[in-house]
Amino acid sequence: MIEGRTVTSGRPFIAAPKEKRVNPPKPNRTKGRERETDGHAEKNACIRLVYRFRARLSSGRKLRGRRAISLKRDASCVILNRNDKCNRRAGAKAPDVRGITGERETVMRKKRGWRRAAALALSAVLLAGTALALYDAIWPQQSGTDVLTSKRLVVDAGNAAQGYILAHGKENKKRLKLRVTQGQYKLTYDLNTAGEYEVFPLQLGDGSYTVELFENVSGKKYAAEGKVTVRVKLDDPYAPFLGPNQYVHYTQDTEAVKTSYALCEGMTDDREIFETIRGYIKANYMYDYVKAATVAGGTLPDIDGCYEKKMGICQDLAALAACMLRVQGVPTKLMVGYAGKMYHAWNSVVIDGEEVLYDPTLELSAIESGQTYTTERYY
Repeated sequence: MIEGRTVTSGRPFIAAPKEKRVNPPKPNRTKGRERETDGHAEKNACIRLVYRFRARLSSGRKLRGRRAISLKRDASCVILNRNDKCNRRAGAKAPDVRGITGERETVMRKKRGWRRAAALALSAVLLAGTALALYDAIWPQQSGTDVLTSKRLVVDAGNAAQGYILAHGKENKKRLKLRVTQGQYKLTYDLNTAGEYEVFPLQLGDGSYTVELFENVSGKKYAAEGKVTVRVKLDDPYAPFLGPNQYVHYTQDTEAVKTSYALCEGMTDDREIFETIRGYIKANYMYDYVKAATVAGGTLPDIDGCYEKKMGICQDLAALAACMLRVQGVPTKLMVGYAGKMYHAWNSVVIDGEEVLYDPTLELSAIESGQTYTTERYY
C-alpha cells in the first residue's frame, strides 16, 4: 500500500524507444501578460485549485502549518475574488469550497479559540501572582475628612477602604465597650477611657457597618452612648490583614518590626518570607506556661512583651507572627477559636492566593498535633 493506493502485478513493463526531447517554447513572462479574454482560463484555474484542495482532504493526509493555511487561503481567495468574473465571462458558477472546508475550518477555529483562552488564563494567573507579591504594609492614620460623631462616640472612617476605622469615646473613668456589627456578625471590643483613637479592622468585608459605643452604668449593665453607620468598599479583601489593629498592635518603632525587616531584607517571594519568619520564631521562642496558668480574661495579645522575653502564650505568639508577616506585605489573620476543646489562637497566612494555617504554638510543641481548628472570630 502506498498512500492509500494498491499496487498490483500485471504485464511486464517494456520501455518505449527513446525519442529526442524537444523543449516547449518558454511562455512570455513580460509584465502585464495578456489574459485570455473569454474567461475560461480563470474558471479552469479556479476549478483546478478547488479539486486539488478536495483531493488533499480526502487523501487522509493532514495539512499542517503554513502549507494548510496557504492552500486554504488560495482556494478561498480564488472563489471570492474570481467568482463574479467566472460567472460573467464564462456563464458558469464557480465551485463552492465552503462545503469542503467548513468542517475543518470549524475545528481549527475551536483549536485557535482554546489556545487563546489558555493563553489568557495563563496571563491572568501570572498577573495575579505578580499582584499578590506586590502587597504593601498598611500604617493607619487619621484622615480628618470623614469623621462621624454621635453623643460620646467619634469614628474616623476616612480610610475605611484600606480595611480599618479609628474610634474613641469621650475621656472618662467609666468602662467603655465598642460594638461593630455587619449583618448577623457582631464583634465587641474594650475601649480605652483616655479618649485616644484605637484601630479596629473591617475584617468582615464590603458592606454597611454599624459602630456603637456603650458605657458601663453599674455591674454588667451598659448604656448606649453613640451609634454611627460606615459604608465600606475595600480596595482589596486582604487589606484588613496588612496593618496593625487593637489585637495585633505594633508601630514602626516596634522591635519585632525592625527584626522582620532585617530577616527579610531583599526578599520578594511570599513563601520565602513566611518560611524565614516561621523558622525564626521556632528557633528563638518558647511557650509561657506560667502566663497561661495566670492570665486574666480579656487580656490583649502582647507583642512587645513576647519579643522581649522570647516567650508568650498562644495569642502573643500568633500576634507576633502576624506583625512580622504583615509588615512584609503578607496578609495574615489572627484567628481565635478552638483547637480541639482548648481555647486557642493561631494564624491564617495568605500565600500565593491561598490561606495556609500556621500555628506557632503547635510548632513549639505546646499543644498536641492533629487537633481540629474551629474559628470563632479573627482580626
